[in-house]
Amino acid sequence: DRFDSTLVEQMAALWVSRRFKELSRVAHQAKSNFGYICAHKAKHAVWRVEMAALGLANGLGGPSGDDPLLLAEVSDALDAATAEMRRVRPEVARALAHVRSRRA
Repeated sequence: DRFDSTLVEQMAALWVSRRFKELSRVAHQAKSNFGYICAHKAKHAVWRVEMAALGLANGLGGPSGDDPLLLAEVSDALDAATAEMRRVRPEVARALAHVRSRRA
């Protein structure tokens, strides 16, 4: 199974701990993950997280990483990614079950 359904939860944990560089890296992985299954809304949401977190990691929010626009973008995009994961996860599980049943 190539689809990792834990990436959004990993992103949320990194967001809470303000580990912006790691958050951008995991968001990049999630972007590929969602692209693999053509979940375009989810892919766009995690791209937004990736870009805003990268900006924060690179100091665009100042030395304290407190740029309110970038912080709000990460928060909103992560909410969107979480909602998309809730929508996509059961569909992926059904598709995988179907593929496995055909192999048996």
